[in-house]
Amino acid sequence: MQKLALLMIVAVTTFDFLAKGDYWGRWSVLPSASQYVPELLSVAALLAVVVLGVRSRFRDVQPKYWIIFAALLLVIGCGIAANAVAAGPVFAGMRNYLRAIPWFLLPLVFVFTDDHIRTQFRLLLLIGVIQIPLAFDQYFLTISRGYSFTGDWVAGTMGLSHTLTIFLLCAVCVAAALAARRIIRPLHFLLIFLLLLLPTTINETKATFFLLPLGLSVAFLSAADPRRRLRMVVAAVAVVALFLVVFVPAYDYVRKDRLYSAPLTEMLTDTQRMERYFWTKEGVGTVNEVGRGAAVVVAWQEVASDPTTLAFGFGIGNVSDSALGHGFVGRYSNTLGPFAKISFSLILLELGLIGLLLVLSLMWMVASDSRVVARRAAGQAGALAAGWVGVTAIMVASTLYMPVVAQTSLSYLYWFYSGIVVAQRARVPIPLRGLRT
Repeated sequence: MQKLALLMIVAVTTFDFLAKGDYWGRWSVLPSASQYVPELLSVAALLAVVVLGVRSRFRDVQPKYWIIFAALLLVIGCGIAANAVAAGPVFAGMRNYLRAIPWFLLPLVFVFTDDHIRTQFRLLLLIGVIQIPLAFDQYFLTISRGYSFTGDWVAGTMGLSHTLTIFLLCAVCVAAALAARRIIRPLHFLLIFLLLLLPTTINETKATFFLLPLGLSVAFLSAADPRRRLRMVVAAVAVVALFLVVFVPAYDYVRKDRLYSAPLTEMLTDTQRMERYFWTKEGVGTVNEVGRGAAVVVAWQEVASDPTTLAFGFGIGNVSDSALGHGFVGRYSNTLGPFAKISFSLILLELGLIGLLLVLSLMWMVASDSRVVARRAAGQAGALAAGWVGVTAIMVASTLYMPVVAQTSLSYLYWFYSGIVVAQRARVPIPLRGLRT
């Protein structure tokens, strides 16, 4: 299973890039079909779950997870029936929402040891480091070809700049927990911190300004021994301050020649500018860019117009576009698709309010189990759990920022390591000496 997991990590973080190439068509060295390898690996993981789960009788799966997954499937079924969703959009929607779930279940039927996790961390660190030269190459190539610079093209192997940023921020959260648990040295953490966040200074991801302090603070506090919690608070503040000292000037520098650009601090304090950024006045059917605030408001207005859509949405896949072909595109893709640019609105539109609350409840359960494991477990698993509280905070906040559900790398890695933490919750019932129960 470890080899399968390592292959999954490589596949979800690089295969799509190596199949499609970057924005200039470079690095396209794999057959186009290789972008579907993650789905094939999910099938393999599902088969392993069935075989190993039957053998172990799924003893490490807490009943609350069976209940919430059953409720989600019921909501999906009701949404399909109420909206008469065609088979194509249903298939595409199920693929987007459920393809990573076998990787959540796999750690619940197979024990990934500390040695396994350590090897996976090293691989993920290598993948993170690879993003640095790629991001800078993409940055300088954009400038050298005379384009008006956009950070959207600085995406490393992740396809989107936003995806690259979230991936690196989550990696930093786990590294912070490893440092707080003294598994890695503070100087090593600072080096990892500065290196992994270099691409975020040039790809114009403004959300880093908010998401990093959130995730890093939560990770440090979750990893801290109660007797050292004040020290961890000070460490978190110091690390965030260091990042801001580097991030803000670098962000302003790469934008200094842009038309209508403004310093980051000025932009964040300019209420009119921020209102234009979040609250574009676009209605249903627009072909223009939609602000994130408008995406939330319009999505709510549309589902709230009818009790059935409020409860179950317009049906899974029925609002989404699809790369699989015209027959897989949702009925409302043209009219409501622009407002599904963030996961919060996408889930609300396709699964309704009940579906949205169930997804958020599932992530809350993962965070809750992560906190318990962080208090009770030592080693790589305990540090992972502590960092995962911060990662989950970032992922939940990111539902208001980007379509994290549709991002292969983020969804696979998030649910896989969530499964490892949830499994640890069932396997480590006794608290360690000196840690709060």
